[in-house]
Amino acid sequence: PDVLHFAPCVDAGGTNFSVQPISFPPGSVKIASATLDGKPFTAFDPNALTVKLPKWTEPQLLTVTLAPVK
Repeated sequence: PDVLHFAPCVDAGGTNFSVQPISFPPGSVKIASATLDGKPFTAFDPNALTVKLPKWTEPQLLTVTLAPVK
């Protein structure tokens, strides 16, 4: 698995945030898990590689674990 860390800006809150790395061909990985400010977060589409960010007033740390599609 690969772990990616993001610090989306405040304006990204309330949007679908894409985490598709350009180094992997589309369809080769999926989101296995995610945390938002260190807490488990489940509002994501594992195959579309998007995370539905809640609205916020302060930036938050998003951590996404990618796993190979089998």
